[in-house]
Amino acid sequence: MEGNGHRGAGPASGHGQPRRKALVRLYVFAGAIIGLVALAAAAYAVFGGLGFGGGWVAVGPISEVRSQGVAFAQRFDVFVVADDPEPIGLYGREPQLGTQVFYCDSSGWFQTDSGSVFDHHGFYRSGSAPRGLDRVPVKVDHGMLMVDPSRRAIGPDRGLTDRGSPRGEHCSPAATGDPKTGRVAGG
Repeated sequence: MEGNGHRGAGPASGHGQPRRKALVRLYVFAGAIIGLVALAAAAYAVFGGLGFGGGWVAVGPISEVRSQGVAFAQRFDVFVVADDPEPIGLYGREPQLGTQVFYCDSSGWFQTDSGSVFDHHGFYRSGSAPRGLDRVPVKVDHGMLMVDPSRRAIGPDRGLTDRGSPRGEHCSPAATGDPKTGRVAGG
């Protein structure tokens, strides 16, 4: 008889196998967790600007947005008035009914199909809306104009205004707006 009777003869007969299998399972599990974290980080880096769950999202390069004067980010339903020194973010829905707001290029003002009219800075001018257009925070970060549509602030009360005049003819109330561009067709 070999040994003292407590252990089988020869090399360890399978004694380390369960331990080795558990260690392999632990490594596979840890690798899967690390892989999921890396995948989530990559998805956030690539798709972070899509507005999943709110937060700051990119509208576009500030130079491009400024060249448009008033830009519409359809995905977020936000207008950015960028022809002033400080860009203004305006929510693209009428405060009372939630109808789409459209920008009229000829007057430089905003209007809705329900007849509400707002000046260039989103102040109430006429119609059934109870107040001006709601505000959306805007910032410029590394040359990109960013908005945070999840943090809307209630628009200014009726009667508050910048006293600005339209720069030209108002668009017809019957004119249809293009939901993709946020502009009144032919306006």
